[in-house]
Amino acid sequence: MKRIMGFLLAVTLLLLGAAFTPASAKPHDEFSGNVGIFYRTLSPYGEWVNADIGFGWRPLNVGHHWRPYLHGRWAWTDYGWYWVSEEPFGWATFHYGRWFYDDYYGWIWIPDRVWGPAWVEWRYDDDYIGWAPLPPYAQFVVEVGLRWSTHWAAPVHYWNFLPCRRFNSVNVADHIVPVERTRRIFGNTRGADHAAGGEEDAGDDLLAARDLGAHLLDLRRERGVVLDRRVRAPVTEHDRE
Repeated sequence: MKRIMGFLLAVTLLLLGAAFTPASAKPHDEFSGNVGIFYRTLSPYGEWVNADIGFGWRPLNVGHHWRPYLHGRWAWTDYGWYWVSEEPFGWATFHYGRWFYDDYYGWIWIPDRVWGPAWVEWRYDDDYIGWAPLPPYAQFVVEVGLRWSTHWAAPVHYWNFLPCRRFNSVNVADHIVPVERTRRIFGNTRGADHAAGGEEDAGDDLLAARDLGAHLLDLRRERGVVLDRRVRAPVTEHDRE
């Protein structure tokens, strides 16, 4: 296994939270601090590797069934639904960059400068809601919207599903459905289908996002979720949360 002593920080992707984080999330400023902070602060919790998808970081000493956006909770903020991670590396890996599952290395995080409340896509029905990490294939173009460089359908093992009534739990991991049930729930839920290409695809995604946003708004009202104003988009390397 090759350990990377440095990493290439991708700066060309600018993703919008509105289509794949819930309605009212907005694109945010690029990280203005020293990007080396990613390398220095994440190294104690994992290793930097050179995978087929690119240079990235993978967590070590996590459970066999670990996956992104599992250990933590959702908070409603001025930026939309924000992922509050319980993990020491969460300030970076769940608010910057994208995730990809590599058959050799496992889960790999590909860095990016753009902050967001959470970089995920969603599926839902009347009983369950689920989310999966966005891959590096997604790109936001200001004039168009969300674009995909290839057709993408997040594999079943990317997804975290839980009953809607448990969505605002303090630790959602306690309520995530077992992996063996994920495939059935996935088939019963709805979300956006991401084809590579033009403006039409972005329009379809935005329509799905509005539908999802309305569903999550209803869910927030039903569960009595209160706006958390403590979350602020970071502008320096010291403002991590």
